[in-house]
Amino acid sequence: MRESQRRMGELRTLLPYMKVHRGRLLLAFGLVVAVVAVEMAQPYLVKVAIDRYIAVAQPNAAALVRMATLYLGLALLALVLTYSQELILQFVGLSTVQAVRNDLFTH
Repeated sequence: MRESQRRMGELRTLLPYMKVHRGRLLLAFGLVVAVVAVEMAQPYLVKVAIDRYIAVAQPNAAALVRMATLYLGLALLALVLTYSQELILQFVGLSTVQAVRNDLFTH
């Protein structure tokens, strides 16, 4: 049996236990997308700051501070979203393991 077939069999065994957490898994996937979007916005924000407020004849310090604050806000948002995602995935994983153990020991 190939490795991929064996892993698919293992996944099929765990799917009934994970169906209970379908909503949480969808939320975790949504958080992954949100984190990627926030982290991709950060380099774009730096580009805009350089092009509009630094590499010009009259640099605008106030606007640059606003851009830096926005960058910091995006970094903190990414931190919170990533942390939330980790909490959800750990809860789902531990609950799944607990359900498997309960089923195993009740037999």
